Amino acid sequence: MQHVTTTRSMWGQFFSVSLPVFLTQLSLVLGSFFAATMAGHHGRIDLAGVAVGVNLWMPVLMTSIGLFMGVTPIISHLLGAGKTQRIPTIIRQAVYLAAAIGIVVTLLGACAVRPVLDILALEPAVDTITYRFLLYIGLGIIPTFISITLRNIVDSHGLTRISLMIMTCGFLVNIVLNYCFIYGAWIFPDMGGAGTGVAIALSNTFNCLCFLVLMGTCAPFKHYRVFAWEQFRPDIWRDQLKIGLPIGGANFLEISLFAIIGLLVTTYGTDIIAAHQAANNFSNLAYTLPLSAGIATTILCGYELGGGRRDYALRYARMAQLFTIIIALLLFGFTYLHMDRVAGLYSSDEDMIALISTFVPFAMCFIFADATGTPIQGALRGYKDVRFIFCISFICYWLVGLGTGGVFAHLLGFGPYGYWIGAITGLAAASVAYNLRLIYLNRK
Repeated sequence: MQHVTTTRSMWGQFFSVSLPVFLTQLSLVLGSFFAATMAGHHGRIDLAGVAVGVNLWMPVLMTSIGLFMGVTPIISHLLGAGKTQRIPTIIRQAVYLAAAIGIVVTLLGACAVRPVLDILALEPAVDTITYRFLLYIGLGIIPTFISITLRNIVDSHGLTRISLMIMTCGFLVNIVLNYCFIYGAWIFPDMGGAGTGVAIALSNTFNCLCFLVLMGTCAPFKHYRVFAWEQFRPDIWRDQLKIGLPIGGANFLEISLFAIIGLLVTTYGTDIIAAHQAANNFSNLAYTLPLSAGIATTILCGYELGGGRRDYALRYARMAQLFTIIIALLLFGFTYLHMDRVAGLYSSDEDMIALISTFVPFAMCFIFADATGTPIQGALRGYKDVRFIFCISFICYWLVGLGTGGVFAHLLGFGPYGYWIGAITGLAAASVAYNLRLIYLNRK
């Protein structure tokens, strides 16, 4: 990265950072997309089991990802200020912290999975697939967390293309493993939907190994001597968690909104569970664009703010927002014209296609709220204004989102669609709050 001043050069730098991030995020979500479609074509029971498992796993994963994102603005600020001598210690301590959190999450998950599934009282076949899915994912939690941390470190240097190459390879590995373990191809067992858990764990371990090799062999990371041992530094852990905890909390509040909705719709039957998960999976695919713009904005804003260039940080934030709004409009138009084809990606059953099609329009409304809010949320992370993000997430997602969803679902008779209306309302409210906060910070 470098400081540029013209609008054209700023757009160029934005795309050079955000495009690889987008393709990386797309590879991650496409892994879930192909897992859902493969499981759905294996059977509706498999799709429902994976759906419940994903709704339980994603809040844990996204909260942990937020914890590790604390290292991104720290390194970006140091690079912008030219204070690179502290970076090697920051990297080592971030890896230690990721491993420690991975151990804790693995142990807690081993104790909590079975009691939680007993509370949900799923159909026996769905329960079995969900339990095995979560069990297999748990085997790869530690390398998954280390991989996420190392990717954030690479991205904070502006080297998002390197992350793209590694994550793309991991995506291809994930697709092959999904096919092998879901359908029992070649010498592999036919594990159905539960096989997606094995594929996720193994592909994330592959990513972790690739990032470790990168740290030891390629500039500038090999000069940091990341593998040199040093004592644990609670003060550095505290600095990272001071930023990471509010981000992780905000991630948890947002993703848990959708996870709770996914669990609430289980009362409407297996077909509704499967249709809801298909539409939710598609919305996650669309979400990769604003999310990637937000990550790129965090990096670029952090770099400019580290050099004391607040005006340029604001320009990057607005550029990212404008770009995502334009793409959101194009994507909505395409989906509206090809609704049945989109639904047909998840099932070959005509009744299921018709049911999924009733959820997809709600899923597409998400991207408008995300397009206006997520890039600005990324900018606020670059400003290290993470406590505000956490507070707004709690108010908008849990109070406004779940409250509105409950009213529409039960009092107004919208059923499972009411929860989607509530989620859309919460996202829109958060978007308004993020934009007002950015205006306030720059006027201040």
